[in-house]
Amino acid sequence: MKTTHVFLVVGIFVICDAVVVGALVYWMVSNLREIPAKFPFRSPLPGAVRREFQSFRIDMFSVGWGYHVEVDEEHLHLFPAKMERWFGVTPASIPWSAIKPVSTGRWSCKVKIASWDVTGPKWCLELAGKQG
Repeated sequence: MKTTHVFLVVGIFVICDAVVVGALVYWMVSNLREIPAKFPFRSPLPGAVRREFQSFRIDMFSVGWGYHVEVDEEHLHLFPAKMERWFGVTPASIPWSAIKPVSTGRWSCKVKIASWDVTGPKWCLELAGKQG
């Protein structure tokens, strides 16, 4: 096989991979943008508890260390970390009444927020059953 053929085959694979990965990232980011569209940001109440770089799984997308979280009596506030902000994901404030508990594990909780299955830190999501 000639060297030019090898470069051509490698080039085709690189281009195909870039298109597929780009499409997946675009699809994931567009899904992550739906939550703030449905639950616009509201300022946290005084005394809210905040932890940074929390991991969530939203439907089939795992966002490891992707959110700073603040909770108060009325809302679960999600602030996207820098990487998500680069892709245009904005903060969201989800009322406790919109969060339905599904199950609780040792370190995480699974909840239903509108049509999304969300798994995240137990310290904040287990409050949904107590608040809502």
